[in-house]
Amino acid sequence: MDMIWQGKVVVVCEDEPALAKMAQRFLESHGATVHVAHDGESGLDLIRHVVPDHVVLDLIMPRMDGLEVLKTIRSDAALQNLPVTVTSTQTDDCPAYHQCQELANRYLIKPYDPRELTPL
Repeated sequence: MDMIWQGKVVVVCEDEPALAKMAQRFLESHGATVHVAHDGESGLDLIRHVVPDHVVLDLIMPRMDGLEVLKTIRSDAALQNLPVTVTSTQTDDCPAYHQCQELANRYLIKPYDPRELTPL
């Protein structure tokens, strides 16, 4: 198996348990250490605590949406260069989509194939 994530630490912020588990299993099977949060606020706390190599961030989450988490990451000097992949059902007819396109490194439309998760 290709260990493309070998040695990387990834935070997955996803409120849908099945999607969080899918991403976690895929990333771990490719060598990553994965931490999962199910809402934006705890996700941001986790990101600040572990300072990962990559974040997979759902756009629509409870307690703090993904766009606010992303804006906070980009405004924090210690985190601003952190690679972020945003996942969402939102497409180009949504204002948040355009903001995320500018702030995120990658934007994946749900449902996505976990093989689209590649290191940046």
